Amino acid sequence: MVVKYLGLAAITYGTQAFLAIAQILLCVYLLASGMVHLSSKESVGKWAGRFGLVVNQEIRQKPWMSWLMIATGIAFILPLFGLSYWIAVIACVIAIYCIITMTTGLVDSKKRRTGNMMRKGLALSAVLIFGFTLWEGRDLVYVGFDVNYKAIYWRNLEVSGWQQEHNPNVPKVGEMAPDFELSDYTGSKTVRLSDFRGEKPVVLLFGSFT
Repeated sequence: MVVKYLGLAAITYGTQAFLAIAQILLCVYLLASGMVHLSSKESVGKWAGRFGLVVNQEIRQKPWMSWLMIATGIAFILPLFGLSYWIAVIACVIAIYCIITMTTGLVDSKKRRTGNMMRKGLALSAVLIFGFTLWEGRDLVYVGFDVNYKAIYWRNLEVSGWQQEHNPNVPKVGEMAPDFELSDYTGSKTVRLSDFRGEKPVVLLFGSFT
């Protein structure tokens, strides 16, 4: 039963982390696409093309489309500043539209093929982010930052606060461990920590033998 719930938790949080990264990639992709079409660049280069970027003259003739891409890219990270996760949900729909129209009207078949898999992957990610965000009722990137911040905060609190208050004499992180001597699990041999100092890493396993 424990393994089952651990597996479900791993799948849930793993999916959430993957989609949070995909959301950031969507943000970067749309910002870059919008700025490229507002610039005078005729080509984005081989590597940028492989990552799905392409210069579309039809989009260039519609400046509002370029600004829409930039605004949508920014919208993906606005929930980080305390705004509603619905902004990211709406951004997913607009992002799918922008990605689909990215190659519309391109005569050059090579340009349409280059980076096509990346664009399809981003569009699919936008669909998954849309569904998962609605299901969670929270923005994925915001949740990721919040979880990591709380983990760092409570870890520092534990080290600097709880330890100092309850046992200020215990060794601190980075200090040399005090020497001690213990019997091994058979009881026939004693081991001293200082015997291993400078030779090899030592792992203390507090398991069923303690």
